[in-house]
Amino acid sequence: MRLIYERDGEMLEMKDALQKDPLGVRGLLVQAWLMCEKALPDSADVLQVERSLQDALSQFRGGDHIPRYLLKGKIELGIGANKAELLQSSLHVGGLQALIAVFYGTAYNVTSGRRAFTSLSKISEESRVDLFKRVNSLPINTSVMALANFLLGQLGHDIVGMACLLYCLGTKELPRWTLEACRRPSKTWGADGEISELAPAQITPMLQDQHYEDILNELEAVGLIKLTRDLVRVDTQWTALLDKRPEALAWKVQSVRILSHVFPKHRVIDAAMYRQCKHLLPSLEHAFSYLDDSQVMTHLVRGSGFYSIMETCLASSYFRDRPWKEITLAWAESLLRASRVESDERALWSARLAVRKRQVVRLYSASNISAQPSTFPRFDPRSNALAADLAIVNAQELIRREDFDAAEKELSYFNPCFGRKMSSFEESQLIKINRTYGMLRRFQGRFNEAYDILSSLPHVDSRVISHFAAVLSERGEDDRAIAKLERWLQLGAQSPKAATRVRHMLAQVNLVRTMRVILNGQPPSTSSLRIIRSMYQDLRESPDLLWCDHICTWIGIAICDHLGDEIEQGIRAWQEVRRLTRQQNLPIGHTDAIVAYSLSELERRRGEHVESEIYALRANRLMATPGHSFILGTNLWLTILSDLFGKQGQSPITTDHV
Repeated sequence: MRLIYERDGEMLEMKDALQKDPLGVRGLLVQAWLMCEKALPDSADVLQVERSLQDALSQFRGGDHIPRYLLKGKIELGIGANKAELLQSSLHVGGLQALIAVFYGTAYNVTSGRRAFTSLSKISEESRVDLFKRVNSLPINTSVMALANFLLGQLGHDIVGMACLLYCLGTKELPRWTLEACRRPSKTWGADGEISELAPAQITPMLQDQHYEDILNELEAVGLIKLTRDLVRVDTQWTALLDKRPEALAWKVQSVRILSHVFPKHRVIDAAMYRQCKHLLPSLEHAFSYLDDSQVMTHLVRGSGFYSIMETCLASSYFRDRPWKEITLAWAESLLRASRVESDERALWSARLAVRKRQVVRLYSASNISAQPSTFPRFDPRSNALAADLAIVNAQELIRREDFDAAEKELSYFNPCFGRKMSSFEESQLIKINRTYGMLRRFQGRFNEAYDILSSLPHVDSRVISHFAAVLSERGEDDRAIAKLERWLQLGAQSPKAATRVRHMLAQVNLVRTMRVILNGQPPSTSSLRIIRSMYQDLRESPDLLWCDHICTWIGIAICDHLGDEIEQGIRAWQEVRRLTRQQNLPIGHTDAIVAYSLSELERRRGEHVESEIYALRANRLMATPGHSFILGTNLWLTILSDLFGKQGQSPITTDHV
């Protein structure tokens, strides 16, 4: 239905007529209005409602498709002007579903609609807000879905595209800097081993200028998102409708490319943004699941950013727990399989993936990992730098087996420059190589050499500062070690995982210092033991610790209980140490002897002399076997145990080999 203005035989649309003869149009409308008022006495009320509703809807900034759809039927007779306010509030609070529910639920031409309208008008604003929120959380019924698809069809191409993208990113909250980062180059290591900036490749142009902010405002206007200063809050129930749209495949591909572009690849390149990675992980988890879709994979393999996507998989494997790491590496493996063109680049990524998989296994298991030949595809400074990772993982495995000479040989395979000036990447990798040399010297008992190596390295890395503190403690400089660790923690510049590693070493050094005090003839401080035990207790379930750290944690708890005369707790703690060593399939040896020696002393204290003797015999048998070099302060504890045995009139178990 539309109004037509006729003048001198010419038929004009109202918009054109207002330009040519505005006064004539107004006169015609006044005559029409007077006739309507005679026939329909409530016409003035209806006009007021119409004007109020149009004013309210005009604030939604979503174009005119909502007013056009919702107002194409006549306004129900007798409805007050505050229906417009209800509609506006419903969209603002509960989104599109609440708006549709209010519009149709308060239809005045049915009895239930009149009752609903009266109720909504009378209840408090707080109750209405709560109701609109609950409406938005209800499942969308079929008729509402049809309307939603109609409304989406009225949006512009870019607006629908952004809605599709937000759906493909899959999270209810997206940091706004994610979209902003699409406009900036990302950083990686170039073939020359220097930092290289990559321009956004094959990413939709609408994200590469400020235009996307206008698009977000349009989506907020129709209730699909809510914007805050830092976040885009997405109504995922509505955006899920986009999965069946023809644009969805292209935006699944885009979501993977966008995340691979904005996700930092190397901590050493962009440490500040690297700490924000955890905010991207939910989106990454959702979007990268599309790699299981053969159509998506086909598009990605053809793209120029293929290896950037694989690099993102490896970079994201440094977060979360073991299942997450295995998922990310499985994504990388599927990408590698999909790329069938043999090249130096493919061989390099295949080697990087193999090394990373071994690193992940080592994090969670003490089982022997077969050392691979120290061959790595090296054809430029970048690949030469990456070869350090293989040398380190091989050396770490050999150190775990206490094959120290072989570990040193592995580290020597890394040549950082091949007769030319070192690149920045090779320099950063050389720090990791030297850090491993420092760890090797520490576990060999060559503490002065370990000190020289580790003191020459930057003490930003939590592993460097932790090994350095352990070496200081082994040299009897416990106070200096504690001061170093506490100062590092006060800076607060590193990740929670790194802080956990340093706090764990801080607990160990504090315990070593307490044991030295006891050996100097002073009784153990109950408050100090309580504090140290609490430090260990806080770390007991931490997912950021390695398998060996968990063993050290329980040894620390057991010693604190033992020294604090908590006999039953101490026995349970030492038994937990034994369980963990068996769980990790560690060779039965010196650590088992320490556990047996400790249990023997506690069992004798509680009067179980037979049990004590059995443990003592086991300790005697195992004491000369190799120990586990990752445990700090074992010699001090053995000396304390010998003194405790002597106080009970028992001969101490020999420790001559120590």
